[in-house]
Amino acid sequence: MKIIKPLSDEHIQAADKIYAQCPKWKMADAALKLLSEQLPGFTQESCLLKSVAINTLYGTQGPVQKQLRATIRRFLRSVRRIFRQLSSVFPRLPSVRPSNW
Repeated sequence: MKIIKPLSDEHIQAADKIYAQCPKWKMADAALKLLSEQLPGFTQESCLLKSVAINTLYGTQGPVQKQLRATIRRFLRSVRRIFRQLSSVFPRLPSVRPSNW
């Protein structure tokens, strides 16, 4: 992946300050970390559970149930593709969590 515009130290510090004031984000990140540790890898089942967890924790669901299922399926395929690419680029990466994005 190519970073088009790298973040400055000021941007990173500002993000850290915001994150420090958001205990629910920290709790969600801790839950996702635990899930990634308990379900490592990118099987269809683990990606589905991770997608559902992200959807639940971050409220990403769409207004219509049918669209939601289709969206989750597309998201699942994208997540698997992205995680596989990251794993080939960063083989020693312990896990990929939204807090790292």
